[in-house]
Amino acid sequence: MFTKIEQDGRWSCEGIDVTTVDKSLYGPLCKLRDYEKTGLNPGDFRAYSYRVQYMYKVVYEDKTGRLRIMLCGTDNEAKEMKLNLEALGYRNVTWSMFDRQVLIEESD
Repeated sequence: MFTKIEQDGRWSCEGIDVTTVDKSLYGPLCKLRDYEKTGLNPGDFRAYSYRVQYMYKVVYEDKTGRLRIMLCGTDNEAKEMKLNLEALGYRNVTWSMFDRQVLIEESD
């Protein structure tokens, strides 16, 4: 297995910092994570078990000059977070939308 999921929901991929990868790689890494979570063999996998979910990323520079990323569920939440960070004096605050595909899990 290349991915590891912590009990609190955080996940990682062997040798890759998933919080800083380009958005063109993040989606495929999510697919890998979700695929490994299913326990299916490659021939068993069905693409219709995914749906697109939109997320919003707020990027800002902390007091030490390091870039930080916060994820928000809605555009309003991202806009509000941007305004709050700017009001607190953080610099270079931006927000953007990205989409990701998530595995739809069936419940019994």
